[in-house]
Amino acid sequence: MRSLYILILALAALGVKGQSAQPFKGANKIVFECKDSGEDLYVRLGKHLISKGYMIVADKDFLNIRTKRRSFSDFSNYVYAINSIIENNRVSFTIDIADGSANSSRTMAWRHATWPAGISKGAYEHFLEYMIGFEKLNVYYEEY
Repeated sequence: MRSLYILILALAALGVKGQSAQPFKGANKIVFECKDSGEDLYVRLGKHLISKGYMIVADKDFLNIRTKRRSFSDFSNYVYAINSIIENNRVSFTIDIADGSANSSRTMAWRHATWPAGISKGAYEHFLEYMIGFEKLNVYYEEY
């Protein structure tokens, strides 16, 4: 029994460091809580992203969708890709940002309010703009 307790504490320490209904400095995951779940949510998210002009790579077995890189208007030298994983009725999004001028394979994960010159803010605002119209019950921000 004591081993189980220690295991639970260790796993909790590796998980979410913070969660809030408002963006906070260091947040690196955006979570949408939705009314549908599983495969229905997966299909709806894929259709929404495609309708917004994203090209996607989807993995139905793991309910995960990744967009192809896309530039965002304020920072033409940078591109971003959205990673999404569906668990029950939640979609967890992370955003990868890269220097697009050299078609770099090196990416940096989005973190709220930590990138210089507003690059993080630009990627975040671009993501939110394209998620308008995607029905969700709640939005959470997490740091993991």
